Amino acid sequence: MSKEDIGNVSKFPSGQGLELQNTRLRKNKSSPDSFDFLAASIDNLSAVNETVYHIPESGTKVRLMYGDHAETLSKVCTSISSALEYVRNDQETQYLQMLSENFRIGSVQSQKEGSIAWLNGASTPVETVMGFMEPYRDPSSIRREWMDLVAIKIREQSQVFNVLASEVEKFIRELLWV
Repeated sequence: MSKEDIGNVSKFPSGQGLELQNTRLRKNKSSPDSFDFLAASIDNLSAVNETVYHIPESGTKVRLMYGDHAETLSKVCTSISSALEYVRNDQETQYLQMLSENFRIGSVQSQKEGSIAWLNGASTPVETVMGFMEPYRDPSSIRREWMDLVAIKIREQSQVFNVLASEVEKFIRELLWV
């Protein structure tokens, strides 16, 4: 697959309201002008309703296919369901439910809404990030890599870092190369 292929195909979905953070791009071997966006989800929605888009400028066909990484995401959702027993507030419940929905149906919007719920929740000693987050390897910086991070906050250290962060502009001005 060429960079030109990636560029042409990656420009298209934004005009269709599609979000591709949780997808992989595959070029079909049988047709040089045909590509698949493989969306990470448990449900294979494309088996029910296959969506094919045509890009008139290049004559390219793009098919959106769900169910990529279904087996792994199913295990993740099982663990998320188990974690619901230990939530401390409604925001944590909403976060886990939206995260599970994201992995079940491939909805990037669900992940965003869940993250907002987590951030709006009461201060918690445990921080977590899970999903397709960073565009490390995608040349178009659209598709994300899977990341799962859990951190336990130490309040005393966090207070020190908060003070440091609030003074960052002052410290930057004192650097020799500024």
